[in-house]
Amino acid sequence: MRFLEPGGLELLRDMPALDSSTLDLDALARCAPGTLGHAYAAHLREGELDTDIFQPPPGLPLAIAYFAQRFRQCHDIWHVLTGYAPDVRGEILLQAFTHGQLGTPAPRLAAVVGALQWARKYPALPRDAYRAYRRGKAAQFLLSVRWEDLWDEPLEGLRERLNLGGRLAPVDAGAGVTTAVSPPLAAYQVTDHSVLLGLYRRVLWDRLVAHIPRGITPNTLTIAAQVLGGLSVGFALAASRGAHGLYAAAALCIFASLTLDNIDGAHARRTGQSSRRGELLDHGLDGLTSTSVLVSTGLLLHLDALWMGALCALGALTFAATFWEQSRTGVLILPAVGPTEGVSALVVVELLVAVLGDPAWLHLSRERVTPGAVLVLILVGVHAVALAPPLVRAHRQGVSLRGFAPLFSVVALLLGYGLMGASGPLVGGAIGVTCAHFVCGLVIARHRAKALDRQHSLDSPRSLFLALAPLALLLVIPRSATVATACAAASLALAAAAYAHTVRFGWHMLAPGDERL
Repeated sequence: MRFLEPGGLELLRDMPALDSSTLDLDALARCAPGTLGHAYAAHLREGELDTDIFQPPPGLPLAIAYFAQRFRQCHDIWHVLTGYAPDVRGEILLQAFTHGQLGTPAPRLAAVVGALQWARKYPALPRDAYRAYRRGKAAQFLLSVRWEDLWDEPLEGLRERLNLGGRLAPVDAGAGVTTAVSPPLAAYQVTDHSVLLGLYRRVLWDRLVAHIPRGITPNTLTIAAQVLGGLSVGFALAASRGAHGLYAAAALCIFASLTLDNIDGAHARRTGQSSRRGELLDHGLDGLTSTSVLVSTGLLLHLDALWMGALCALGALTFAATFWEQSRTGVLILPAVGPTEGVSALVVVELLVAVLGDPAWLHLSRERVTPGAVLVLILVGVHAVALAPPLVRAHRQGVSLRGFAPLFSVVALLLGYGLMGASGPLVGGAIGVTCAHFVCGLVIARHRAKALDRQHSLDSPRSLFLALAPLALLLVIPRSATVATACAAASLALAAAAYAHTVRFGWHMLAPGDERL
C-alpha cells in the first residue's frame, strides 16, 4: 500500500486534520508570496471554500476512514501544487492526476468520462488528461505528505522535490485556463549522471549556498557566472600570446563561473526566488559559458581556425541538442562526463601550464603527431559521439529531428570561416553564440507553447540565419584570411545582437505575475 510510504504511518498515528480547527487562514495569508501557505490561503479565499465540509465516511475502519477524509481535505492543496484550475477542465485533469497517484477506478472513470464529454470545447483535453495521469504516476505519493509542516516552503522548490514540475503554460486557446505542464512530455526533470557533481556539492557548493546573503538575487549569480566566463577567455587569449601565468587567472574565472552556475538555482529555491525569468537567464545564457570553455580550450591547445571551429561546433551542438531533447521530452539528461568534468579538466591543465610553462608538445602541429594533436582528436571525437544520444533518444520517442536541422545547417555554414583561415576565436564565438541563441529560443518557446509537440516558432528563431549574411559576401568579393576574419567578426556581432534581442524579448514576456503566457 502506498499509504505505508514514508510519512503515511506518522499521519495515521497523529491523525492531523486540515480544517478550521487547525487552519488559520490569516496566518497562512501572511506567509511569504510564492509559498505553499500563501497560495493555499489565496485559493481558499478566492473560491470561498469551506474546509469543514469533509467528514470521515461512516461505516469504515478508522484508518481507511481517516485517509479517505484526508484525501478530500488535501484536494485543494493538490490544485495549488499541480496548477490545475478549480474549474471543469482543471477538475478533470486533477482526477486524471489522482488516478495516477492512487490507481483507483473512481478518478479514472471521472477523468475518462469528463475528458470525452468536454472534448468538443477543449479538443486537447483527452491528451492532456493522459499526461496528467502520467504526471501523477511519476510524482511522489502526495497523500503521505504532512502539508502542515510545509506552509513556508516555496512552491517551485516543493514541486521540484515532489517531482511535480513547477512551470506553468497555457493549454487551450481562448479557454482562459492555466494548467501545469505535465510529464512525460512537459515536466521539467533533470537526470544528471555527472561523476564530479556530487563531490563538488558535498565539499563546496552546498556549503557556499548557505552563506549567500538573501539580498543577492539568483539572477545576479547567473549573470556573474557569464561575466566570469567571458573574462576567462580574455585571460586565456592573453596567456596564449606569451603571458603563461594568466592561465591561472583563466582557470580561476572559469571554475568560479561553474560554481555560480551550479548554486544559483539552489539559492533561488532556498530563498523562494525561483522564477521563469530565472530559468530564462540560467539556461538561456548557459551557452555563453559553454562557448567560453570551448574557445579557452582551443586557445590552450593553440588550435587553428578549422580545428577550433570544429571543436566549438561539435561542443556547442551537443549543448544545444541536450536542451532541445529536454524541450521535446521533458527530461534534461546530462552525461557522466559532461560540462562539470570538461571544466575541471580545463582548469587542471591551465593551472599546470601556468606553473610549468607552455610546452610545445601541447600545441597542435601539422608537421608531426604530438600529444596535443592526440588530445584534440580525442576532444573532437568525444563531442561527436556525445552529440548523437540526445537526438537518438528524442527520435525514439517519435520526435522529428526537423526542429534541430536549421541550427545544424547554420553551424555547418559558419564552419566555412575556418576553411578560409579566419581567426579561430571569432569562428568559435560565432558558432557558440548561435547555439546559445537557439537554446534561449527553446526556453521561451516552452512557456509559449500550447503543447510540446506544437512548439512556437522560436524553437528555431529566424534570426539564427542573420549570422550568415557576412558569409554570403564572400561569394562576391575576393577571399583571403583577413577578409574571412572580418566577416567572421561581423557574423559574431550579428549573432550576439540577435541573441540579445531574444533574451530581451523573453525577459519582458516572462514578467512576474503574468501566467497567461
